[in-house]
Amino acid sequence: MAQGLAVDPAGTAVWVTSYGEGALTRVEIAGGSVRVAARGLAGPQALALDPSGRFAYVVESATGSIARVDLETGAATLAATGLDARADWRSTRARPAPG
Repeated sequence: MAQGLAVDPAGTAVWVTSYGEGALTRVEIAGGSVRVAARGLAGPQALALDPSGRFAYVVESATGSIARVDLETGAATLAATGLDARADWRSTRARPAPG
């Protein structure tokens, strides 16, 4: 099931997260072609693209983390941990990934 959606900075593609599939997918706006860019994400939901359009930041709700996905290679790295949807938002703070 699709969860999150973001339009790339050029306005040529839409990026969609699929919670059940653990995937991030690119959909071309003009032609409608679809390409899975990354798999193995843990309950991906919301996402945001960086201004260059090279990286997506994806909330992984199953692990309470944010993954940074390279949209050219599909490689995902840990960007932040410590998110907990069950916690009071005023007391929850994301922590940078180690390293």
